[in-house]
Formats: sequence, structure tokens, C-alpha cells
Amino acid sequence: MGNIFHIGLCDFNIDGEIKSSYSSVISIFIDKLNNQTLITIFGDGKQMIDFMYVTDIVGVNILVMDPVTCGFN
Repeated sequence: MGNIFHIGLCDFNIDGEIKSSYSSVISIFIDKLNNQTLITIFGDGKQMIDFMYVTDIVGVNILVMDPVTCGFN
């Protein structure tokens, strides 16, 4: 069947020009900070979520398309 390689990428919590319901939290938070208005934090405030900027995701996707970069020669 030949040499077939595969890589799985799971892209979650992507931030960029088009906002999702989660990423809008960032802009709301920053707007409230800039306007010195009250910020409501639910829970204990220790929850964390990571966001990756869309151009970083695109860069990684392009990078993994190169078999040499991924260690497949």
C-alpha cells in the first residue's frame, strides 16, 4: 500500500477576527478593563481556558503538511 502517514490535529478555542461565543469573553473582559467597569467572575475565578490565534493554527497546519518536518522521510 506504500508509505502513508497521518497526523491528527484537534484545534479548539481559536481566537481571531471572527469571534466565537467563547472568544467574545476576551474582548468583553478587555473592554471592561479599558472602561474601568465592573467585571463579573463566576465561580472561584480559577477556571482557565487557553486560546490560540488563528494565524498560529494555520502555521501549524501548513507545517505538518511537510513530511520531512514531521520526521517522515
